[in-house]
Amino acid sequence: MWSDVARNYPLNSDMTSISGYSMGGYGTFKFAARYPDLFAKAHTIVGPPGLGILGAARGADGHRGTNTFHLFA
Repeated sequence: MWSDVARNYPLNSDMTSISGYSMGGYGTFKFAARYPDLFAKAHTIVGPPGLGILGAARGADGHRGTNTFHLFA
């Protein structure tokens, strides 16, 4: 959807921000980590960095593939 919007409207990635609450916060982590060139800012509200929530930052819960921490260089 984002590419369709970009084709039809002028977007300024220096002024584009993304935000989400709860699982929307997880989506915010994921999209901001995967596509850092599209967003100037990202703000999560009670958003887990990965599925499984508790221990996800360490990968201790078996959800390593969903952990957004591992998307950063």
